[in-house]
Amino acid sequence: MSSRLNEVVEALIEGVRGVPQALVGLYGFPQGLPNQDPLPVPFDYLADVGKRQTCLMPGRAQSVGVENIARLEEIAQQNPAIDLHLYAESGHGFLTDLDSEDGQLRGHAQDALRRCEQALGLA
Repeated sequence: MSSRLNEVVEALIEGVRGVPQALVGLYGFPQGLPNQDPLPVPFDYLADVGKRQTCLMPGRAQSVGVENIARLEEIAQQNPAIDLHLYAESGHGFLTDLDSEDGQLRGHAQDALRRCEQALGLA
């Protein structure tokens, strides 16, 4: 993993720990799986989210599902706080495509990393 990607991952972890950071969602969420946390599932509240968040989604992540991606696209179109970027040809773990020989996949990963850096104030 590149050192720059490591910096972004560390910033994301700090954001999860309550440090005031921008919100960045990677890879989406497996809607419908057993929820062991007392938190609502994302579709229960995304339409009402007011704090800007960047969502970076691979189009071929099987754990998310095509219908959930379509539902997220609908919500993002109605809620300007959700900055959704869908990388249709990429699959789960697409940030590791920074080292891919496939130019399109590498371009998706580079764009997603750039958007992470911008959202987290690292650019």
